[in-house]
Amino acid sequence: MKYRRKVLTNSFVVDFLKTKIHNISETFDIEVLNIGCDKEHFHFLFSAKPSLDIPKYINTIKTITLREIHKNFPEVKTMLWKDAFCQDRILSHRQGK
Repeated sequence: MKYRRKVLTNSFVVDFLKTKIHNISETFDIEVLNIGCDKEHFHFLFSAKPSLDIPKYINTIKTITLREIHKNFPEVKTMLWKDAFCQDRILSHRQGK
């Protein structure tokens, strides 16, 4: 398992992250149902059409949030190793009706 750095301890960073996820999700026509943040990770639950390209959506979330957090909260970058904010692994579950 990769290391986990406690970079989500600042409420401004957490709120910024949640806002970015909601904004990005709107462009994909996705409803974010819940976002949970701990000090070293976050997870979220969303509702989307079955045709959603999940890897593309997740990659967009990771790319934009990392870039924007680095830009707006430079102190976070000093806490990371090789600019890694998110792990490469993704756990995804699909549930139909």
